[in-house]
Amino acid sequence: MSALQRLSLFGFVVFFSGSMVVVGARNMRDRLGDATQKDKEHAERLIHALRGDELFRLEGKYSESHAHPNRQTGSYLPDNDRRKIKEFLRSLIGGGHSEPHQESK
Repeated sequence: MSALQRLSLFGFVVFFSGSMVVVGARNMRDRLGDATQKDKEHAERLIHALRGDELFRLEGKYSESHAHPNRQTGSYLPDNDRRKIKEFLRSLIGGGHSEPHQESK
């Protein structure tokens, strides 16, 4: 297929798919009615809640300090996460053993 044929096929597909999107959008817009006062109030409450004002007011614990997880010096991951990742990799490589290897006396 030559480049001109590919370009014309691409233009054909884009033209008809774009026109289908426009027709669908117009159809959806025509079916929608005008918003009632109740709908407008509900939208305002939703926008106000999504801005975070309600969340921060209800759960004001974001600014409280928390203890940092235990990390080795120079490591980004907490020790607990490193242990979980090592156990997962050990289960993949080691044939399904998820428990860490413990030496017997």
